Amino acid sequence: MRFRNLGLLEAWEDGRELPLGRGRQRALLALLLLHANEFVSTDRLIDDLWGEGSPPSAPKVLQGYVSKLRRGLPPDAIVTRGSGYLLRVTDTDADEFERLLEQARGQEPRDAAQTLRAALALWRGRPFADVEYEAWAQSEIGRLEELRLDALEERLEAEIALGLHQDVVAELESLVAAHPLRERLRGLLMLALYRCDRQAEALEAYRAARSTLVEALGIEPSKALQRLEQAILTQDPELDAQAPRTGASARPERARGPTGTVTFLSLDIEGSTRLVHELRGEYADVLAEFRRIVREAVAAGSGHEVDTQGDAFLLAFQSARNAAAAALAIRRALHERSLPHATQLRVRMGIHAGEPGVGPEGYHGLDVVRVSRICAAGHGDQILLSNAARELVDGELPSGAALHELGLYLLKGIERPERIYQLDAVGVHEEFPPLREALPAEGRRTGVRRFVRPQSKRRDLSVLAAALGSASAYTSSPTPRPLLPHSPFPTPSPRSTRRPSESSVTFRWETRRPTSRSARARCGCSTRTSTRCRASIP
Repeated sequence: MRFRNLGLLEAWEDGRELPLGRGRQRALLALLLLHANEFVSTDRLIDDLWGEGSPPSAPKVLQGYVSKLRRGLPPDAIVTRGSGYLLRVTDTDADEFERLLEQARGQEPRDAAQTLRAALALWRGRPFADVEYEAWAQSEIGRLEELRLDALEERLEAEIALGLHQDVVAELESLVAAHPLRERLRGLLMLALYRCDRQAEALEAYRAARSTLVEALGIEPSKALQRLEQAILTQDPELDAQAPRTGASARPERARGPTGTVTFLSLDIEGSTRLVHELRGEYADVLAEFRRIVREAVAAGSGHEVDTQGDAFLLAFQSARNAAAAALAIRRALHERSLPHATQLRVRMGIHAGEPGVGPEGYHGLDVVRVSRICAAGHGDQILLSNAARELVDGELPSGAALHELGLYLLKGIERPERIYQLDAVGVHEEFPPLREALPAEGRRTGVRRFVRPQSKRRDLSVLAAALGSASAYTSSPTPRPLLPHSPFPTPSPRSTRRPSESSVTFRWETRRPTSRSARARCGCSTRTSTRCRASIP
């Protein structure tokens, strides 16, 4: 049996989550887990669970809680010892986290970074989240959170040593905002900024650190931080001593992906800026878990991580089917797993296939631009495919997947229209709002032409023109006229005698707010909206 306390309290056995009850019953299990394999007296349990105002029935109620826990846990999990209880524990996620942290401290940067990522992936929120406000839990919660910050700092330090300084700047800025007095984080941020050729910002980070320490504690930064500032000022070559040599950087490895026909998957978090403002320093936990989910899906589909900027990923796959399967796996994992701080992430994804150019810095060309535009056009939880990707994946869709055509669209900055498809579960077609930054391309020629019949059918056009004229449409005449009624075919007016040609009918929009009920009545509109359609007939 394994207990998980790096988040909400859980117990698992043979891949099955065990029932733990709620309220004081869960608190009792958390209290016993804090003293794992130790005898805890009944008096202490009652004092911690009820406080000074414990009722006379507390001992009997406590026995009832123990009985219920025993029914959900293995038979020998809770042992009675005299006037108290002992919880037998052999495995917890907190113990595994501490083992991995200790293991990473003896490894080279590349191995240490991987080990620390695995350790931090065990966290699902604040430790002992069920009892995070109980006084008796604060000491252990504080100890575990301090270890987690140590692991974060060591992982970031290892990634900077591997040349991933560009990837960690945003995360470091978020962590510094959440923990302004941790000088190690300040130093890592300064070093990462310096290696990104942002020397002025690195020095500004030092000034911000000094100002915070002087104002909050009345002390100067540590000698190590002061030496780092001097090294940045003099551009000391030692600052680059740990920069990876040829072949040691992870970025070129990401760029060396598949060649020939490549299927790209572009994705990012919808509303990430809002989440940063809402979660502040806690956003780093959410982002780390999100990245872990994405990288797990990439590894399962034999994909390549081409680029990462904040919450945005560009991934490359040799197989279009693997790209689609990875997108579905990411969406499914985000729905099924409990993310830190109970955050709900909605990720938009775009898939496109082509033959991009490959240079020393990675992929380039219109295919890379096109997949990013397709991703930007979508909404959270929506997976969009280009026609090229659809042709490759059609007939080889992942199990439980289906495609639905959305239509032909003009993407921002791309001249040739793209036929867009949506990837859904079989039998389920999710409805989303209209695509963003994309315009429907079908039938987009000129104003009225898409609504009228061919030139030989001029009578229909005349009827439409008469209808427009009957509404006393807005003209160049200075005499004000009522707005066009909402009825599609109003009764023609005797004043409307002209039959303009097709090209003489245009549309424009005018913003006006009716000032009275009578004005709205003449308009034929029962709402107070200020946008009205007006037809213009020269």
